[in-house]
Amino acid sequence: NSKPKSLRISRDNFLNWIEESISIELTGELPPKSAESIDKRMESLSYNFEDLGEYLERGNKLGLFFIDGLDEIPNLKEFLEIIPDILPKNLRFVLSCTSKNILPVNIRNFINEDQTIVVAPLEISLCEFYCENKFQGKVDFENIQKIAIKSEGHPLYLNYLINYVLSSEISEDEEELKDWIENIPSISGDIENYYNVIWEDIYEDTNKLWICLILSQLRQAVEEENFVNILPNDIRRHYYSVIPKISHLIKNGRLEIYHH
Repeated sequence: NSKPKSLRISRDNFLNWIEESISIELTGELPPKSAESIDKRMESLSYNFEDLGEYLERGNKLGLFFIDGLDEIPNLKEFLEIIPDILPKNLRFVLSCTSKNILPVNIRNFINEDQTIVVAPLEISLCEFYCENKFQGKVDFENIQKIAIKSEGHPLYLNYLINYVLSSEISEDEEELKDWIENIPSISGDIENYYNVIWEDIYEDTNKLWICLILSQLRQAVEEENFVNILPNDIRRHYYSVIPKISHLIKNGRLEIYHH
């Protein structure tokens, strides 16, 4: 998505997306741009959902809105207030996040076990196949097997581990690679455990900490040259030695941290 991150995760953008999605489904066209306040638009949205519900009922259809990346939203309670408390019976919102615990209490209380889908771990053989394609011969199969097992079949964790290897020179030193694999932390199926390990490591290095903190506060992705220029002088001196150590946490191309 080419939009700045600050815009992508804004409540206004979320409201725009829902309004546009409903209008396109009902009329085949985008809605006219509204000059009303966000509160007025939210009131109107309830009627829009009713119209959508009637439309779906006539066609004997079920409507689904998929909302991914909720971990990136700073004020999730306010963001999700866009969704009315009462929805038409043939309309659903699917919320995707790393943990149900990040959801506001009022929403969490509405979700029972039958409505919760826990992503099953990938088979280790699939993890091995994926690693082979990503490493392209840089890592031997024995170490690929070990990395796949250490990932616990968690897709996001597996990607972090692969990106770490590809963004560093660790694969060029067999002993260093083996030692790193041996010390890959267990997450017991919960990616938050990995984040905790990452931050413990970052807190031990002032330069890493400053760079990650500044990256996490940026409102949108930036070019590396521009990012280096906004760093304090004493941190800037260490940038090029530090960035390879955290590059697996940063999206490719323009600098933007994966998770805050």
